[in-house]
Order: sequence, then C-alpha cells, then structure tokens
Amino acid sequence: MFRFMLLVTLLPVAIGSMLNILFQNKHWFNDVRAVMPGVAVLAFAAIVGGVAAVFGDQFLQSGLVVILAIAVHNIVGYILGYYSGALFGMSKPKKRTISIEVGVQNAGLATGLSTKFFPGNAESAIAAAVACIWHSVSGSILANIFAWWDKRQEAKNPTVIETEETIELGKPIRNH
Repeated sequence: MFRFMLLVTLLPVAIGSMLNILFQNKHWFNDVRAVMPGVAVLAFAAIVGGVAAVFGDQFLQSGLVVILAIAVHNIVGYILGYYSGALFGMSKPKKRTISIEVGVQNAGLATGLSTKFFPGNAESAIAAAVACIWHSVSGSILANIFAWWDKRQEAKNPTVIETEETIELGKPIRNH
C-alpha cells in the first residue's frame, strides 16, 4: 500500500516538477500547463464515475451519514489549516492556501487506495468518491468566499495610491 501511495502521489509531483524546470520557458509547455487542470477534472470524474457505477446502489443505504461525516471532517480541516498558518505567523494568502490544502486533502488517493486494497468494502470506495466531489465543490466555494470577502473589504476601505510626483497647475500631465 505504501508503494502505491508513493506511486500515486510522489511520482506525478516529481514528473511535473521536472517538466516545469526543464520546459518553463517553452511556449508550447505553457499551452500544456493550461489544459492540465481540465485533464485532472476529467480523471477525477472518471474515477468517481467508475466507483458510482459499481457501488452506487450501496450508497443509497448510508449516503446521508457519509456526506455528513465528510462535510464535518472537511470543514474542520479548513479551520485547522487556517489557524495552523496563523499559529506560524503566515500571511493571509498563505493561511488561505493551507486552509484549502488541509481541508481538501487527497480524496482521489483515498478512492484509489480503497478500490485497490479494499475491493470488497464498498463503503470505503463510496466514501472516498463522495469526498472527491465534496472536496472539489467545497474548496471552490471557500476560494470564492475568500475572493468575495476581499472585494467587500476593499470596497469598505478603498486603497489610496501615494505618489511622490507633484503636479504643477497649468502644465499638461505626461505619462511616463
């Protein structure tokens, strides 16, 4: 199981990091990077769809309890992630990033682990698949709440741009 976890988590990160280092200045690589989030979403959809197709009828038996447990676990992760960043004196963007990373965890890995190592246990695969969907949706909602909050705060306290330039009355203003 440990080798599977390494293969699923570290190998893609290592390959992605190596490719970013080698090809970061190549125009075609920027195009590849632009489509990769969509590829990831399609891969997750295929994984979750496969689990739903195989174990969907069993989800109906315990679905509400599974969704509630996942939601509570996820929200607690967001809160603990944010305040752990605050504990270490991180900036607001870093606290928010850690909040989302801790809250979202890796439900895709859980889905892969449950179907590979616990094939007879439908509940583990169902919970992991539901977590994939819940984490994706709740992470997006939280990111949008953060953005909305920033816009709201900015509207309340508009930023004044200070400049060292002086403007002489009666003279035209030139853009530099």
